[in-house]
Amino acid sequence: MGTRWNFASWAWISLGCVSLIATITAWAWWATGGESPYPLDDTFIHLAMAKNLASGHWGIHPEEVANASSSPLYTALITVLGIAGVPWLWTPLVLNVLSAILLLGAAAQILKHFAVPINTARFALAGLVVLLPLPYIAQFGMEHTLHSALTLLFVSAAIRALNGGRIGPVLILGPLMMGIRLESAFIIGITGLSLLVLSRFQDALFLGIASSAPMLALGLINVSLGEHFLPNSILLKAGLSSGGSVWMVPLAVLQKSVLQAFAAPYFIAILVVLIAAADAALKQAREWQDPRVLWPMASALAIVGHLCFANVGWLYRYEVYLVALSVVGFAISAPRPKRWMLLVVVIPLAFRTWQCVSVLPSAILHINSQQVQMAHFVQQNFDTEAIAAHDIGAIAFFSHARILDLAGLASRNVLDRRLSGNFDTSDIRRMAVERNVKLAIIYDSWFQGEGSTRQFWIGPKLPATWVKAGEWRLRMPAVIGDQTVSFYATSLESLPDIQTSLDNYASRLPERVRYMPVTIGLQGQSGSLN
Repeated sequence: MGTRWNFASWAWISLGCVSLIATITAWAWWATGGESPYPLDDTFIHLAMAKNLASGHWGIHPEEVANASSSPLYTALITVLGIAGVPWLWTPLVLNVLSAILLLGAAAQILKHFAVPINTARFALAGLVVLLPLPYIAQFGMEHTLHSALTLLFVSAAIRALNGGRIGPVLILGPLMMGIRLESAFIIGITGLSLLVLSRFQDALFLGIASSAPMLALGLINVSLGEHFLPNSILLKAGLSSGGSVWMVPLAVLQKSVLQAFAAPYFIAILVVLIAAADAALKQAREWQDPRVLWPMASALAIVGHLCFANVGWLYRYEVYLVALSVVGFAISAPRPKRWMLLVVVIPLAFRTWQCVSVLPSAILHINSQQVQMAHFVQQNFDTEAIAAHDIGAIAFFSHARILDLAGLASRNVLDRRLSGNFDTSDIRRMAVERNVKLAIIYDSWFQGEGSTRQFWIGPKLPATWVKAGEWRLRMPAVIGDQTVSFYATSLESLPDIQTSLDNYASRLPERVRYMPVTIGLQGQSGSLN
């Protein structure tokens, strides 16, 4: 009876989840005119990297090596699907559907293994769909769904190993997790410390070696190709530079954790419930290795680590694995939860789900109206030429343009100047001349001053010699990026060609985008728009 129920519940809930993903995708396909179902430009970075990897190149375009993926294993999996014949545009979505089924199946088996009552297990499985929320995360086409599934499997295997089970599954899942998201180091570190407490020094050593080996190998390959050891996005978000004092690190970590807690207050509520549930379970079991104690405590420690060293927010995707861990951990530690626990966990996460659902349609339309249209514009008019941009994913995937990435993610010279803290207007001018860039596509609001640790994408003012050729302005409020994207000619000689191209492309723009041609004016002066 229990086995049949577990399979039936997993099957029906998985079917409901996949149906929701399919419904969102169908709407996105209709609303964008068959352009793209994704609400984030980062998805196209994975796609561009994967397509080039299929040809034996590591970068967003064939003429420049770039360590632009912080999830190399996920990029490789997209490459495998593309080579296998899945249309490239759909590979991230297919991978996320499979990952969602894996996540729910793993959760069902874990709940069954730890003897969670049927009603609580059913509530937890439904909670994963609604409270992550799983269809929303899957629609991004990013690695977060797969990372959440692997995290559940790893924690389950680790708890079994800590209670006398085999260490083998942990040694396999650890490297896979690290290849998907570096935040996996929090959970792996907690497991390693637990093994040390139990005096299992050899197992802890093997776990550390196995988990770090893939990233170490990739780092050495990157260095051999002339890139940095760590992925470019990690370096940029970490704000690494030569300045500052090591004594300021604890203060910076404390400041970051407080800011992150304010940005994601639902984690404070989750921590309260996880600690309360673990304490109650410890009083009954009297052993910290008991799954009812260890799972919620591991989840709580992972949340603290993430708040101190990683990121939350930004469309709620970075912390999704923590929500999945917490939902399953809560079900295991409190199989018959008290009402106050349910309210404290469900209410803030339900509000978070509402925020996710409310932003998704606008984000899909926004990406289609700007990044995808930018890509088609470049493909049609400047397909093999050098351009400058800072939202590069769709342009890199749909076109063959040679991109100077002003954010630094895919251009080593920009990255190095940003990391040094000296990236300025003269650098932009010099790099554009060196690469023979004629067209730049940027958000004006992103280039008004110097960048910072928290806003690595913000850049210095643009060269005064650049001439604005036109703007595309969304008729809706901007969800990400900016409401207006600007097109610049890097010289007066290239201006007529760019303006003509913009005029000709204007009829292809969706109705939600208004084309604003520039009649006269240099960048930095008060040119007029029609």
